[in-house]
Amino acid sequence: MPSTNAQQEDEYFDEETEKQKVLRQRRFYPTRIGGWCVNAMTGSQYDIKQGSFEELRLYRVSDCTGYYDNRGFLRRKNDPLNRDPNMMYYDNPEQYARHMKRKLPQSQINTWHANVNRMFPDGGDFVKAEWEKIRKENYNNMLRSSQAPAREERQESSEDEWA
Repeated sequence: MPSTNAQQEDEYFDEETEKQKVLRQRRFYPTRIGGWCVNAMTGSQYDIKQGSFEELRLYRVSDCTGYYDNRGFLRRKNDPLNRDPNMMYYDNPEQYARHMKRKLPQSQINTWHANVNRMFPDGGDFVKAEWEKIRKENYNNMLRSSQAPAREERQESSEDEWA
């Protein structure tokens, strides 16, 4: 005859455990480094390998905050710190903005769409020459912005201030 005590243990309800379940909500579906790209919002897998040129069709974001574990769940206070960045892929910047509730500058969105259209004309095959031009343009823009003279206004000090 089975013990009634064992039956009571199965029916035991721990309120603290239930509260922790609520806190463990998945924020996104990350892509494992070197794996197949996964849509961060839906969790569906693309037929695109991470690191390939085809990956450039997708909008990629890295989460380096450490707030989320390597599976996209919000970390609890006593969980180990996630030191690896979470890679997230979206169909386009608009999908990222809707999912993460972020406002992206329209210029950034337009630039991404223009670059994708240049690298994959008419949604077709990848054009490596265009990709190389885009990389060179970005590098030159970075150099120009870093070489811009810093505007520092120097105030002349009199000897009275140092006395």
